[in-house]
Amino acid sequence: MKKSNWLLSAMLSLLTFSMMAQPERATLELSPEYRGGAFQSAPLDVPLAEAVHFLAFSVTWSGSPGLVSARFAAADGIWGDWQALPMEGHAEQSPEKRVSVLHFAPADTRKVQVAGTAGMDNLTLHFFNPGESSLPDAAQKETLVEERSPVFCPCPQPAYEGRDDWCPSGTCPEDPTPATTSVTHLIVHHAAGTNTASDWAAVVRAIWDFHTGVNGWDDVGYNWLIDPNGVIYEGRGDNRLGAHFCGTNGSTMGVCMLGDYTNITPTVQAKAALAQLLAWKSCDIGADPLGTSFHGSSGLSLMHISGHRDGCSTACPGDAFYPELPEIRDAVVAYIASSCAAIAPPANLTAAPMSDTTVVLNWEDASDNETAFLIERATSFFGDYVQIGEAPADAVSYTDDTVEPQSGYYYQVRATDGQDTSLYTNKAFAFVNIVSTADLLHGQRVEVFPNPVAGVLQVRWESPFQGPLHVRLMDTASRLIRSGEVRGGALELSWEMGTLPPGLYLLELTQNGQRAVFRVVKE
Repeated sequence: MKKSNWLLSAMLSLLTFSMMAQPERATLELSPEYRGGAFQSAPLDVPLAEAVHFLAFSVTWSGSPGLVSARFAAADGIWGDWQALPMEGHAEQSPEKRVSVLHFAPADTRKVQVAGTAGMDNLTLHFFNPGESSLPDAAQKETLVEERSPVFCPCPQPAYEGRDDWCPSGTCPEDPTPATTSVTHLIVHHAAGTNTASDWAAVVRAIWDFHTGVNGWDDVGYNWLIDPNGVIYEGRGDNRLGAHFCGTNGSTMGVCMLGDYTNITPTVQAKAALAQLLAWKSCDIGADPLGTSFHGSSGLSLMHISGHRDGCSTACPGDAFYPELPEIRDAVVAYIASSCAAIAPPANLTAAPMSDTTVVLNWEDASDNETAFLIERATSFFGDYVQIGEAPADAVSYTDDTVEPQSGYYYQVRATDGQDTSLYTNKAFAFVNIVSTADLLHGQRVEVFPNPVAGVLQVRWESPFQGPLHVRLMDTASRLIRSGEVRGGALELSWEMGTLPPGLYLLELTQNGQRAVFRVVKE
């Protein structure tokens, strides 16, 4: 068949970018001539420069349902095998618009030829070059540490690649008027596309282009996508109404496993990332990963973690992968139990001034899964607590050396694993007092040792005093702990300190109207 037999009009809708490595889109529109109830086009030039990584290709038409096939050739003119492109199961199919699946052709494709069945009119061939990515080696979007009270299962949101990461050119805008939804059910899909790629972010861009430029949707249909390396990509994002579940998308979160799992199953890394993502969302909405409940949008009773085919007639998420969903649910439960256990809060926080500019905090470590302790301070009990530092995992003390003399401070501490936090400890108060540094009494040198002290405190002076020596031990709030009297003629005093709590104490000596105060640190 000669090319002149075609009524061919090329309508290029190339995106204009400053670099060829950025995404490009183009279309060819054609009207087939049928022979024997079928058609086959002449070879057509691809209306794009050579693609990067792959050439994404799909077909739309009006008229009857049908099957499109396509084959592709590089510049050397050698044709590949014919590839069947059945109708896309996620798209809304109508006589006005039929949509094929998305196909990934070799990057060096320069010509395409299509064939189809009777009743297909006004074909549009869609071409998309995804361009280059500039992704870092690992997912970068990490959930910030937040204060919350763990209730059902505080699984943190796993790291993911945001839209700016997988579409660095900024040419994949999100829906400008998104609708929100209260998620109750988590729906697992497969892309039914390529299982190999050198740049999976480029595959995500191709799916975005297919959903927006071909299907006519406002954004990529899924909330999240996961590649075979276990990298999670943000689609519509959290609690956004998607376009993925048989036209009954309300109260669902759609997760697409990149690849075709008709005959093979996803990689271990991809399934692990899926379990983490589903564990986070199960915790977020308080859903039992093994449970079932009524889904209002579809009118069906669905498991909280379901496959696309549970909602309508489709092979998604693939004949090989769908039977593994019970294992995925079990993996979600296991991940929650092993990796998302609530962090026990530290207990029995105390605060004691150790000098004019130092307060020492002590607590009991009640958790075994923290990575650090977050130290917070305020100047009033109900004031605004500000984090002033961190202590490492398994720590039971912290020294605050940023206090001011003659000031009071309130403290609270919580444990963190880097993404989630425990509840707070009790609040502890310390008042930093200014005390005398005098070491003379009536001209005599007085020695107080050992200091710091763990057991017996010794006090000595050079010669006997005339009259009794009055002794008081106080805490830094000037509360009396112990008192005594030494008769004249003595040269020393011994006091047992071993039963006292650690902290700073004030030892006051008074004799015949003169007074000296010494700092004593109890270890």
